[in-house]
Amino acid sequence: MTKYNLNTLIMAIVGLAVIISGCTGSQDVTSVVKALPEVQQFMNEHPNARITVTYWSKDEVAKSLQEISQQCDKPITPIAMYKATISEGDLKVVSWINAENQMVLCSTTQGSGSSISTPIPISTPLTTLQLYQH
Repeated sequence: MTKYNLNTLIMAIVGLAVIISGCTGSQDVTSVVKALPEVQQFMNEHPNARITVTYWSKDEVAKSLQEISQQCDKPITPIAMYKATISEGDLKVVSWINAENQMVLCSTTQGSGSSISTPIPISTPLTTLQLYQH
């Protein structure tokens, strides 16, 4: 095998590894978030709302456990999670989603004096997502 072919093969393998690792690490929880009744209603009332999904590692969740448990109005076990925030102005829906099985642990509506916690289990097939690392 010539030096040129070997270098091309190595670059192709490295490129493929990067693509595969990127695809398996980011799953689409946006479909789970959009399936929530609170989010659907919020998006109907606020069509310009912004959806942001942030991955939180188990350690990051553990560091903010009291705040998350308070926000969800129930005790939360430290696990890797996604935090989905749908917002427009001072109004927002915040959902905490188990990163492993995409089950919604809780969803709260906040702003203008409202704060409603709703635990909603949802399981939806996933595709891709643009994640924002916390």
